Amino acid sequence: MELRGVRILVTSGPTRESWDSVRYLTSRSSGALGIEITRRAVSLGAKVTLVTSVDTDPQGFRLIKIESALDMFEAVKGEYESTDVFISAAAVADFRPVKSSVKISKKEGIPVIKLEQNTEILRRAGENKEGRFLLGFSLTDTPDIEIARTKMREKNCDMMVSNTVENLGSGRRSFTILSSDGMNSYSSVTTKKAAEIILENCLKELKKI
Repeated sequence: MELRGVRILVTSGPTRESWDSVRYLTSRSSGALGIEITRRAVSLGAKVTLVTSVDTDPQGFRLIKIESALDMFEAVKGEYESTDVFISAAAVADFRPVKSSVKISKKEGIPVIKLEQNTEILRRAGENKEGRFLLGFSLTDTPDIEIARTKMREKNCDMMVSNTVENLGSGRRSFTILSSDGMNSYSSVTTKKAAEIILENCLKELKKI
């Protein structure tokens, strides 16, 4: 299995959406799977750029650190033109608070946090696909293949990984991969093994293009 010379863009980890100068909203995503996918792709010869909020040692790949969903969108937009494969593994916040420029004091009472919608990065990538290979992730409370299948179609992805919130922060992962070959499910594998499986399936699909 080889990805020599293939230009891969990976997003990973949570985004942090500030609602004042101190506090932010985020998720429980660790970013571990995206980082393992990056490392595995590098070992297979790919030229990888990782966009993430998570601290990691960039051995063999370019690292772009971000904080918010807006930061991630701008980073992806800047790298997308020179990308062959986009792996959207980040837990991007759907909404961001309308931010206060100063720390909100409890003396002011219970704050009302107004939200506005973030750009859907994977959807925008799918709208501008132009021959690129897109791999997305569908996260639900319980296994739901139909939601993953719908997301795969609506966001113009070639592959979709369906997984549940039980995987967040876990050292072992259970998931289903949807592709043109149908579905393949995997149970309780390590994060490193999950990355290997995902890239193996990705390579099979790339050979069809």
